[in-house]
Formats: sequence, C-alpha cells, structure tokens
Amino acid sequence: MRNAFIELVKTLFLAIFLLLVIQSMIQLYKVSGPSMQPLLISGDRIVVNKLSYVEVDLTRIGKLLPGNHENRAWRLFGEPDAGDLIVFKSIQNEDKSVIKRIIGLPGDRVKITNGIVYVNDHPRMETYVDNVVLQTYPEVTIPLGEFFVLGDNRVSSNDSRNWGTIPRENIIGKAWLVYWPFRRSDFL
Repeated sequence: MRNAFIELVKTLFLAIFLLLVIQSMIQLYKVSGPSMQPLLISGDRIVVNKLSYVEVDLTRIGKLLPGNHENRAWRLFGEPDAGDLIVFKSIQNEDKSVIKRIIGLPGDRVKITNGIVYVNDHPRMETYVDNVVLQTYPEVTIPLGEFFVLGDNRVSSNDSRNWGTIPRENIIGKAWLVYWPFRRSDFL
C-alpha cells in the first residue's frame, strides 16, 4: 500500500512539472471580435507559441564564458518579423490580450495612403486584408524596441492606428495554430 502511495505522489509531481513546463511554452487564447477576419473568427481558439521570441541575456551567462558578451542577447527562434501574427498585452488594459499582425519593425517608417500600407516607401502586398479602408494615416517612424500592428479586417480593428506602437516586452508570443473549432483547425 505504501509503495502505491509513493508511486501516486511521484506521478502527480511529474504531471504538475510537465504542466508547468508546457504552460511556460504555450498559451491558449480565444479570439474575440472581428478584427482578424477572415483568417480568424471571433470564438476561434488558438495556440500561442511563447518560445517564438524568447530572449536569453548573454551578459549574465557571459561571466561564465570567455570573450565579451556585454549587452548581448541571444534569440532562440528569432525576432518578431513583419507579417507575424502576435498575441500581446493590450496597451490600454494589460490584463487583456490582443491578436494583431506585425506591419512595421523598429526603425521602419509606416504610412497608409488611400488604404495602401507603405513601409519604408514600399507598398505592402496584403492578400490577407479584408475590407480595405480608403483612409490615410500619416507617416510614423517606429521607435526602437516597438512594433506597428494592424488587424486584417481594417474596418473593425482597433490597432496601432488608434493607440500607437506596442513595446517588445508586451509581446506574449506568436500565434501558431487554430485548434477549435476543429473544422477550422490549421497552422497559422
């Protein structure tokens, strides 16, 4: 009886450990609102890869390694890139998560003229956009460490046009997979 109890405790600890590891790598997110239609519909449930943009601070590890590693970071899977679908903490309410598409990177110049998005004076080919709005948005230069994001459904999206750029530290991860409803499941 005692051995069975010990095995049960070990199994529970292993299950809790695995749950914590998985929870640190992914996050489940429910899409709310029409801003990302037609790709994502309100109510879709997606998996967010929290490791996509993880950054390892080499200044701390560098003390153990030969050479100069000051003010350096190692990105395990790369940096956020234009076109990536990201989930991030809202600028207006940090308790709320939002999903949008990265349009402009740090240092880029972004403007919208008659509904066409220009990044560094080059028009973006946006085949994913639903409901183009013939609006104009003045050119902005994106500060270092920040990103310009837009929803795919420009008519119904509250995004960088309204509240500005988002800081890198607000990014939770990269949208990876629609898992529910099952008939719509697909990699993003």
